[in-house]
Amino acid sequence: MAIALGGGTVVRPGGLGPDSVGYRIATEALVFGGTTATMTDAAVAAGRVPAGADDWQERLRGDDVLTGAVAVADELVADAVDRMTLGRADRPLVAVGGGAFLLPAEIPGVSRVIRPEHAEVANAVGGRHRPRERQSRYDLACGRKPDTGHRKR
Repeated sequence: MAIALGGGTVVRPGGLGPDSVGYRIATEALVFGGTTATMTDAAVAAGRVPAGADDWQERLRGDDVLTGAVAVADELVADAVDRMTLGRADRPLVAVGGGAFLLPAEIPGVSRVIRPEHAEVANAVGGRHRPRERQSRYDLACGRKPDTGHRKR
């Protein structure tokens, strides 16, 4: 399930999006010296910093709008998980895409949040592969031996 929430989602008093700075995030987001508050800024202000970007948090000062945005986003994610899992809380969530760092470390209804190596490019790469290959990558991310599809006769 995908939800309309990404690093470029615009944050303003009273809500998130639906607009996004999209590909302009590197020039418009506050952490990059821009003037538009985004979910990336909100996540960084909350201490959710992507790997290799430890200095981003220094670029932001405390902001109630950013803090509130993280709470709203976390609620959106929890609601999506609840709708998707149908009450089964023993399933992991594999966080991929450039905005994977936006997610909290713990999500109600999820056994654990898995962030595979190079998860930030998973959506770009994953779309090129067949479903069985996607399942194999999911199995590997969860620490399971993937089903190769080959059966002994």
